[in-house]
Amino acid sequence: MILMVLSISMNIFTALFISLLFLAGLYGYFFFRDNRDEVEYSSRKSTMFRNRITSYTVSDQRIQFND
Repeated sequence: MILMVLSISMNIFTALFISLLFLAGLYGYFFFRDNRDEVEYSSRKSTMFRNRITSYTVSDQRIQFND
């Protein structure tokens, strides 16, 4: 009888522990997402593309002097 109660309680505690780890991971992930500066993150990620696009747009410009 005692072994049966221990077995059931260990299964419950194991499931509870795994659930708490999962919820703590989700909380940490969303806490990280909320505290991150989206503007800085997106500008760091797109720096390579922005520099490439700028070099393409600047290279086609011509200066013309009219008298």
